[in-house]
Order: sequence, then C-alpha cells, then structure tokens
Amino acid sequence: MHLVVCEPWRLVYAPLPKCASTTMINLLMDVGGMPSRRGPRDCPRKAISNVGRGTTGVYELRLGPDEIGTVARRLEAYTWFSVIRDPFARVESNYHNKLNRYARRFQPLAYLLAYATPVWPGTSVEAWQAARIRTIQGFIPFERFIHGLDRHGIDWDPHFAPQVKVLELDLVRFDRLIHMEQLTEGLEALFRGIGRLATARPALESLRRYNASRSADSRSRWTPELREIVADLYHEDFAGLTSSRGFSGLRAA
Repeated sequence: MHLVVCEPWRLVYAPLPKCASTTMINLLMDVGGMPSRRGPRDCPRKAISNVGRGTTGVYELRLGPDEIGTVARRLEAYTWFSVIRDPFARVESNYHNKLNRYARRFQPLAYLLAYATPVWPGTSVEAWQAARIRTIQGFIPFERFIHGLDRHGIDWDPHFAPQVKVLELDLVRFDRLIHMEQLTEGLEALFRGIGRLATARPALESLRRYNASRSADSRSRWTPELREIVADLYHEDFAGLTSSRGFSGLRAA
C-alpha cells in the first residue's frame, strides 16, 4: 500500500492512480513546507521505523499487507484520507492517459509501433506521450479496450485495479474519502475539519491538475453493453464507494 504522510498537519493520504494523485502529492508538499524541486512526484521516502518518531515534513511509505496494521495503529491519531473517482470516469481516463500500459502488456505490437515513431525536436514530454496514446488508440478503439479488460481482468496494474483493493479497505478505514468530482469542496471540508483551512487556502486556490486525461474531448461511446461490462468488472467499487458519499466519521483500524 502506498501512503503519503504530512507530519506538520498530521495527515495520511493514500494515493489512487487516476484520481488526482499527482495533484494531491504536490498539494501536501506545498502545505507541508516542502515544495517540489525535481518534479511533480518529488516526495522523500522514509523507513517505516521512522514513522511516529519525530519525523518532520512530507514523506511516503510503501507497505506490504503485514505492515499496514502496525503503521495504522502508530498513526491512528492522524487524519486518514484519499480521493476516489466514479469508476466509469476512471476507466475512460485510463483509456486516454494510460492506454500504453494496457498495450505494453496485451498488445505489444501496437505499443512498439507507437513508441517507434520519431519525436520532433522541441516536443514536450506531455505532447510526446499524448501522441503515442493517440497512435495506440488507432489500434485499440475504446470498445476493444473495454472488451480487453473484460477478457484480461483488471488486477494486473494499480491504475486499472478496483479502488477498494488499492486502498486496502478490508484492512484500513478512512476518516474521509473525497470524491474527485467534488475535489475542491472535499479538500476544503478536510482542511476545515483539522482547523487548517485558512492556512491551506492559498495552496487550494492555485490547485492544478496533472496528467489530465482529455476525456472531456473524448469521442468514446458508452453503449449499454460497455457500461454493463464495466459495472461488472468494478462491482466492488460501485458497492463499496458510490454508496458512501462523504465517508466522514470512519477510523483507521
């Protein structure tokens, strides 16, 4: 399990891929007084043994299942939270931003052809990646992608895995799960709840999204069949997340 700990404000954040995770890591580093110097994910790592022993700043932990309970108990006085997303929107975002991961595993020829295309001098990394994704989409239309997920499953990569499994909800309960569709309002409620809203306001006002999926410009067509496939694949998310909007009052176990 991946956690980001903000010691100054006693926060524990569990990043979920394709759920504003890069944005959130930057925000926590900003409010924690550690602006990124090398890139958007410049989050210092600390050993598990340092947690709760006077460590300062913002750092990340990567825990095995047998370590989660120990760290949760050690940080039980902290506010635990994450950002979740409507499963349909997350699937479409993956198609427009992380299709390369799917192609590399299941359609390597499409992946190799996309990455063999020459890059024009001066092309930004973002534009370079977007061009590769568009090339792969030419080989893997949205409908074929959904049927591929149905055939291959979704547990092979955390970007595609059910959110309840990435969050280890069978082992950890959260004080707050914020819906990405109401990110600003949810973050305001979070910081208000820990008495830090005024201090966090400048960082919230400058909040920006990284790795935007371009799904707003999508030509993807959700047919009833495709929706049924995704609803079945992500039934755990629909049952465990969408019925609990707000998620306040829970506690890390």
